[in-house]
Amino acid sequence: ILKQVKEGVTKQVKIIQKKFPIYLEAACQNNRLPLDKTSRHPVYQFVNGFFTLKVSDHRGMATLKNEFSLMTIEIPADVDAIVAKVSKEYQRLFQRPFKAKSFLSKVKYAYEHLLKEANLKQEAPVSIRSVIHFLTKQEKKYPFDECAMDLSKLVLQGSLIIKGWQLD
Repeated sequence: ILKQVKEGVTKQVKIIQKKFPIYLEAACQNNRLPLDKTSRHPVYQFVNGFFTLKVSDHRGMATLKNEFSLMTIEIPADVDAIVAKVSKEYQRLFQRPFKAKSFLSKVKYAYEHLLKEANLKQEAPVSIRSVIHFLTKQEKKYPFDECAMDLSKLVLQGSLIIKGWQLD
């Protein structure tokens, strides 16, 4: 009996794995997740390649990472679990509140601190990576990818001047 159950389960798993791309695409549409049209199993991309999901059928796991982070997130290769995690990450990076003036103030503070630390004159160039690194160290709960996303939003909004200081 156990052998028959195992065979039945194995058969069902193979059927589900074959239909996984269809199930994932439908779930993404239902949840308004921007799955890239170029995605092919086992690698899926979201938001024009910003998020990459790699599914391992053999392990039954999926790995999610984003363009700005070295961190990867392991999740079960289950459509509902994947959609929930991608939705959470999408909201965290793309739909959270953004205060341009407040963020620009932080960038200005980081820039001035880095100039002083390196004994550089005003207007000297400082790498944006150094600024982001400083900001994420200052605020422990401010991940690198959120900071990089905020910087992108700032540039897109064009709000680059504060108290006579301009971000170039």
